[in-house]
Amino acid sequence: MSAVAMDGPPATGLGARVRPAWDRVMVAHRRYTSANGDALAGSVTYALLVCSAPALLLVVTVLNAVGARPGSMASTLHHSARLLLPDDVAAAVGRVPPVPLALRVGLVVALLWTSLRLVRALRTAVRAMCGQNAGSGNPIVDAARDAVLGVLLLAAVAVAVTTTGWVDATVGSGWGAPAGIAVVWLLFTGLMLRFSWPQPGRPAAAAALRAALVGAGVVWLLTLGAQSYFAATAELHRELYRTAGTLVGVLVWCSLACRTLLRATAWASTVEGPRS
Repeated sequence: MSAVAMDGPPATGLGARVRPAWDRVMVAHRRYTSANGDALAGSVTYALLVCSAPALLLVVTVLNAVGARPGSMASTLHHSARLLLPDDVAAAVGRVPPVPLALRVGLVVALLWTSLRLVRALRTAVRAMCGQNAGSGNPIVDAARDAVLGVLLLAAVAVAVTTTGWVDATVGSGWGAPAGIAVVWLLFTGLMLRFSWPQPGRPAAAAALRAALVGAGVVWLLTLGAQSYFAATAELHRELYRTAGTLVGVLVWCSLACRTLLRATAWASTVEGPRS
């Protein structure tokens, strides 16, 4: 989709250079709003909230079953998570309790269901930003595709967290932030390209990479802002919200990160060029 020229005399000088960029911003913004981007970001945030608890508990169960020491396991997960998430979010990883045997089967079912809900929310949001239908019309085919996308997403997140932690631990702590930005950059790019249909509207690879890089930078700034926010409002949270205060802050951060992904997808999807 190309930007629609606005009425009026042709711009000259600085205006001629700024106007095309402004038109591109407006095209992407109209795609985001017409597809109800804020509502979709809210649904993804809710799916993340519901999915996170069984996912973490099941990870602890699996690692305990293979003999991993809880202390070292929590330290490793927390060390990797803090490079990608605000401290108050990452700290929750170290407080995950052991899971009784009776709950393990239920956790598997819960993880499968919530993971599919998360994948469905993500792919619906990404496809909407690309101007595409959410599903194919066949619920069985869509569920199978969601399962494949879920496996790919889980593998991508596992590799991302492991790689980020390894870079920070072996190369040096100064490389933690660049590694975290690179991880989010590649994750956003993969979501744009793999969660959209291979049809008109899917972003070109180059456009997806550019938009995802900007989005990763925005998420990193949001993370820095979240650190300051939690530090400045800790006492207020304790007085007004008690334990719910941190949850509110986490949800706000997740919601802003989801909006960043969807706006970046809308931008990349409205760039003219060959599709991937």
